[in-house]
Amino acid sequence: MARDGASDPAAEKALALVEAVGTAWTTYTLYPDPSEQPAFTRAVVALAEPLTPPLVVGVGPGRFILGEEELPIRREGAERLAREMFLHDIENIRFVGGATLDGFLGFFRAISLDDEHVRELGGIRTVIREIPATGIQVLQRGLLVLTDDGSGRPAHILTEHMSPAAAAASHGADPDEIASILLAEEGPEFSPEQYFAGLWGLHEQASPLADEDFVPGTVIREGDNDPWREFRSFLESFFFLPRDLQLGVLEAVLEDSTDENHRLFLDQLTQTELAGFLPELTAKGATSLKSYAHNVAEETGRSVSGAYGMVDEDMLPTQQAVSARIAEVLSTVDRDRAGHEELLAALRAEMSAPLDGEELAGAVLRGLFECEYRDDRFARVVRVWTGRVTRHLRTGDLDSAQALLDKVLIDPMYPPERKRQVREGLDKLGRPDVLRFVLDIEDGEELSDGASRFLGAIGTSATDALVAMLAEADDQKARRSITALLVPAVSEDPLCLDNYLLDERWFLLRNLATVLGRTGKQTAVAGVRRLLRHEDQRVRAEALRSLIRLQRDEAAPAVLRLLADQHPMVREAAASLAKTFDSAGFEKSLIREFQSAKHPQEVQMVMVEVLGGRETSASLDAIKKVAHKRLVLRKRDRELRAYAREVMSKAAA
Repeated sequence: MARDGASDPAAEKALALVEAVGTAWTTYTLYPDPSEQPAFTRAVVALAEPLTPPLVVGVGPGRFILGEEELPIRREGAERLAREMFLHDIENIRFVGGATLDGFLGFFRAISLDDEHVRELGGIRTVIREIPATGIQVLQRGLLVLTDDGSGRPAHILTEHMSPAAAAASHGADPDEIASILLAEEGPEFSPEQYFAGLWGLHEQASPLADEDFVPGTVIREGDNDPWREFRSFLESFFFLPRDLQLGVLEAVLEDSTDENHRLFLDQLTQTELAGFLPELTAKGATSLKSYAHNVAEETGRSVSGAYGMVDEDMLPTQQAVSARIAEVLSTVDRDRAGHEELLAALRAEMSAPLDGEELAGAVLRGLFECEYRDDRFARVVRVWTGRVTRHLRTGDLDSAQALLDKVLIDPMYPPERKRQVREGLDKLGRPDVLRFVLDIEDGEELSDGASRFLGAIGTSATDALVAMLAEADDQKARRSITALLVPAVSEDPLCLDNYLLDERWFLLRNLATVLGRTGKQTAVAGVRRLLRHEDQRVRAEALRSLIRLQRDEAAPAVLRLLADQHPMVREAAASLAKTFDSAGFEKSLIREFQSAKHPQEVQMVMVEVLGGRETSASLDAIKKVAHKRLVLRKRDRELRAYAREVMSKAAA
């Protein structure tokens, strides 16, 4: 049943977005270059700012659905778009924001592809995920798995009774996306029970498909028939939750580690991962984890210390005795024996050296990037890598995050054909929730070296989120910090800001002018010169400062032109900057402009001030000609003469 109207803010927002996108779709199908049409750019603007939480809208044949009710769309373009999406097996669309003009165009190009071509490319979700900054994510309908006898059964259970996070996992969402949905869904009321409910539901969904009596045969439109994929993705989302929530989930599990479902969760975590939580658990939780570790050790025949890095109290005296005996032998061995001294020194150093877990983890990841050849496993290595980087940022450890990035990116070991997957991983580090961790660490206008390198590594992947955050920042300190983060992010490609220079908000453009100037790249000059023509004086003044940073003497003509700007703020900025030019060519041009007498009185007075500040013979001679005039009839000329005399007297003092 259709809604009678947009009766609540979410419905109102959803209706506005689907109709804007539907109108843009009509424009896309009618015009050779839709990006020049206002209806298209309005949709881009509507999707430019990130939506938190994302807005999920269902797709039917010619209709859009919010919750259980149909949206009352009034535009035919929206209906046609819904039909096109439905044909591509799109079940839901998620408005996430952060769209750019190129990304939005790419989204429509994907939707307009032939259905057979989309299948060959791996499905519409795969195609759209490879396009950055679309502003819209898609979830596909559950697909059909055929058994050997040709009968069919659904590969995914119906998701209407699942939580949004579990449903997203069932449709192939990545762990970080699932974690974001969990946090948005639960907010400050996050409950471990909600996490478990999603996990157990996905386990029940996968179990029949993994049964030996039911072995999947052909998978329609889907090449990966691993029944546990969604379950594992949901499980991995645990590591993308904030640390305090991870501990809450683990404490809840450890309340009864013998429970079948709880044991299932613990068994999925590696021994090292569990051992890493031990120091932060409550006394009760730590005792329960040790008990679980002992049970596993008995079942596997391994020692607790070997399996979990925990100290087995029964073995502790023996370990200490062996260590003492080794130390005694090493300290009393005959050092005069040829060839033994170097070996002993190395052994002593090795035994006394502290174990650097982060260094070892980085080395292992680097090795996995080099040797993993399976596509799905390589993708998981990338997720583990970016997940660990995010964890460091959550705890405020920017240095460790940057070190882990460097392990993979400096002198990379992965083959060239993997660059796209690595780039996709870096894109996830450019999300607003991740960048806010960096902002929390960096408190000020001057960035640390680690933050600069981190944003430089992510590059333009962070641009959309940072610009959106800059537009939303409501205090000067926050704007300065975000501006500082943007500089290293766009330094390699300042042109990535071009689309944002069309924005109507002067305060955003003024800060972007600052960013372009600080990049120091000549490719930023064109964008700065565009801002010199902006209607707002604050934007023009900042753009002039940036142009001088970028071009110095070559910016002189622009300085001269803005000395005659209609707004006093810009004239004052130009006058202040003009005093910093030492070149004779600039001075000659300034004198020529001054003597032309074609400028209004207020502009000529600014020029007198600038010429007087230079204190060269040529500049003072130009002022003298005005100061020494005897016959002056007009009032404004008398005022200019008086000001010229005042400047001359200051120069002579």
